[in-house]
Amino acid sequence: MYTHTLSAYSPLGRGLLTGAVRATTSYDSGDFHAAAPRCTGDNLKANPAVVDALTQLAAAKNVNAQVALAWLPTRGSDVIPIPGSSCRPHLRDNLATLDLQLTTTDLGRIDAAVPTTGAQGARYGDHGIGTIDQ
Repeated sequence: MYTHTLSAYSPLGRGLLTGAVRATTSYDSGDFHAAAPRCTGDNLKANPAVVDALTQLAAAKNVNAQVALAWLPTRGSDVIPIPGSSCRPHLRDNLATLDLQLTTTDLGRIDAAVPTTGAQGARYGDHGIGTIDQ
């Protein structure tokens, strides 16, 4: 029997879920975020509210917003997060989530905070990223 595995690419939303992207954040024109719909316009104002809820949960567990990485495997044993790490402290934070246990209450708080539709705005803007047809 063939099974499928979901490789969750960029599970921290290119910094969106870490709190690095705020309503007051601005980017140079060459920065990926400058053209990313989730990080611009009204979406840039709406998405940090979700991040704030996740940050509160993370603080209560003495971790950071990488709590999202601990949440992904709760969706199924076939879900594998693939976070990027631009520096050693981020790598350590990401690896620390392997030991983080989320309770049923924690998962309920996450479900209540995160819209079922996910982040507001398209994942990619019009800057050359296409799709692969199989």
